[in-house]
Amino acid sequence: MTNDDDDLLRALGRLPRDVAPPDRLVRDPARAAFVRAFQKTSPLERFLHTGARASVPVVLAGVVGLYLFWAFAAAIAVVQ
Repeated sequence: MTNDDDDLLRALGRLPRDVAPPDRLVRDPARAAFVRAFQKTSPLERFLHTGARASVPVVLAGVVGLYLFWAFAAAIAVVQ
């Protein structure tokens, strides 16, 4: 089989060549994420962001604590 007869190679040759290079596809979003991570924010915004991130583990720990309290109370009531 020769290169002239290969349909796949002909189709590949018709693809657009003006797409961004792969390193730029990675570099631009990475640079934007870096800028977002280290941009100046207000203390209130940082406090609210930290509170929002901490709320999930705090609520989960509270639910587990309530469940353990109920479980021990039920076990003690059964034993007595």
